[in-house]
Amino acid sequence: MNANLTMNNEAIKIDQAGAWDRGAYHRAIMIARELRSAGRWDGQEMIVISDPYRTYAGLDRGQAVTVTRTDWGALFVQLAS
Repeated sequence: MNANLTMNNEAIKIDQAGAWDRGAYHRAIMIARELRSAGRWDGQEMIVISDPYRTYAGLDRGQAVTVTRTDWGALFVQLAS
């Protein structure tokens, strides 16, 4: 991972699915960091992570995530079906 890539942590949001605690937010940041490093997120626009614990665990096991654009312009991230 490129340590020089910047991210706006205030743009990282958690979907209503799953937990909203501090650990969930930290996992959301780690997911966003992976997407930023892979060039799938610009690090600035709003990104919404669905169920960060589940999504992060899936990424850790090598599962794919889908990144789609919402009707209101944010990126929405969840485990691929």
